[in-house]
Amino acid sequence: MVHTRKIISVLLIVTLFAGCIGLSVNAADSLLLPDYTMTDAEWDKYWSTVEGDNTQIALTPGADASELNFNWHSERKAAVPMVKIADNEKMENAKTFYGYCTLADNGQQTNRVTAKGLEENTKYYYSYSLGKDNWSEPTFYITRSTDS
Repeated sequence: MVHTRKIISVLLIVTLFAGCIGLSVNAADSLLLPDYTMTDAEWDKYWSTVEGDNTQIALTPGADASELNFNWHSERKAAVPMVKIADNEKMENAKTFYGYCTLADNGQQTNRVTAKGLEENTKYYYSYSLGKDNWSEPTFYITRSTDS
């Protein structure tokens, strides 16, 4: 009986310890992303500044996990939409992807670019532009594992 209690005690300690390690890993993973938490009032204030702005960029999944689509509206301009992607915020050694534009119903144009060759579990920075001028500030995007 005493031997059984010792075994159960050791198993409980090991289980608790393993649970703590799991929590630590999840906490460290969440440090990769900044805290974008907002109160309702903060969200309402932010939303009031962008709700009618359809020029905000939208990122959507590509044909497979190695692709990412970038879409945004802009004023009509005779220029090629481009996206640069790098693994650093300074955009050193960035790879440039070229896209195409189509006319939108509202007098603007829709710009579409597909980035290819992205790897799982990687933090990338991207910047976008029409033509070679006026690149956006680099913004990060983290790819995740495709394992479910």
